[in-house]
Amino acid sequence: PPGALGLTASLKEDQLVLVTEDDGSLPLGAMSPLGLYYHDTQYLSGYALRVNGSRPLLLSANTEQNYVATFQLMHSEGAVLGTARHAADTLSIRRTRFLADGLRERIGVLNANAHPVDVKVELEFEAAFRDMFAVRAYRDLSLAPLASTRGPREGGLVFERVGRDGVRRTTEIVLRPAPDAIEGNVFRVTRTLGPQEFLQLELAAIPREDGAAPAASPDRFDDAIDALNARYRRFLRSCSRYTTSSETLDEGLITRSGLDLRALLEFHPSGPYPTAGIPWYAVPFGRDGLISAYQTLGWNPDIARGTLRLLASHQGHKVDDFTEEEPGKIFHELRRGELARLGEVPHHPYYGSVDSTPLFGRARCAARGGRTRRSRSPTPTGSGRSYPRRSWRCRHTSTPQRWALPISTRSMATRRAPIAFAARPRSSRRASSATSGWKQSTATRRRSTGTRSRCRP
Repeated sequence: PPGALGLTASLKEDQLVLVTEDDGSLPLGAMSPLGLYYHDTQYLSGYALRVNGSRPLLLSANTEQNYVATFQLMHSEGAVLGTARHAADTLSIRRTRFLADGLRERIGVLNANAHPVDVKVELEFEAAFRDMFAVRAYRDLSLAPLASTRGPREGGLVFERVGRDGVRRTTEIVLRPAPDAIEGNVFRVTRTLGPQEFLQLELAAIPREDGAAPAASPDRFDDAIDALNARYRRFLRSCSRYTTSSETLDEGLITRSGLDLRALLEFHPSGPYPTAGIPWYAVPFGRDGLISAYQTLGWNPDIARGTLRLLASHQGHKVDDFTEEEPGKIFHELRRGELARLGEVPHHPYYGSVDSTPLFGRARCAARGGRTRRSRSPTPTGSGRSYPRRSWRCRHTSTPQRWALPISTRSMATRRAPIAFAARPRSSRRASSATSGWKQSTATRRRSTGTRSRCRP
């Protein structure tokens, strides 16, 4: 899909992703990869704005904040951009949108003329509910009907589809003030605007899975954007602050990088997790998340905590050739769409990665400050005692390492046998000190679990 697209505008907030054309529209009647995505599903696939029967002309667009986009457009019969004609007899149109519990948008139409103008605004929608893998032509859902139902709602309409996985997916679209008429998938609003008079419309498109929205958010547009701004401020206050003598460096690189990384984050009960990339890979990837977590330890250690916890909660525990799962492995990619739930793609999660597992060990070592010898995990047990320090063992031979040195990224990456994460008994921990471990011959160490080197955060 990325190679087939022209200019696009993208927004992301938590697990919501919106990819549109450069003027904020979504093409109608086409199997386009553009749309509003939640849990790898295309909840909104078409969205068109027409003013007095035609598509407005784009003047400028701004998505620098990553979570808020503004589009400045105009409507004028026979207008040609770059000429004096486009400055006269026009309607000025401004679209401001962001993601919260779904897509929120405010549309403003200003009569810039010295005389009254009749304005007819039309908003048309489509919802395909296609899986991300079907959008990317990885898998086709042609064996299952994609037909969705449409029903009325106060001030709007609802698209609905029950997938083969049994999940009821809906897209609720509401306009305030309510449209004058709803014909099929089209909202119509008609007004007569006097000179310099302004028409304002507020739209909400909320995706739901079995009735649950992605997040809670205030109903009013202004309250919702204030709440989103507050979340960004709270997050940035929790991060380390770096300043230099260069304002350009501070604003152009440091602040920009912080906003970009915040936009990549998903928020789970285990904590924040940096996704791989917007728009098509805005899901948890093992390698990408661990590298980001490791590199941001000095900026915000909560990212590393959330990343390690989520990956540990999905750590492999059986042998599965389809997903390449093995005991102890850390996943490569986690998808949550219909095809993944059905098991028709192996991404629920998929473990086919050579580097996620050693990177997990390296990041965990760094997140604990490099403590290695006779150290204990900070996670308490039910009895109030901490877990014993853990060691790696070969899944096929079940041979634990016999010295108290930490995991080496280099040695783990070159191992051929799969590895499992297992607690070492106290007796073996006492019997195998760092000194005795280093006294073993190089050949013996390589036969057991490979040469280890000290982690350096």
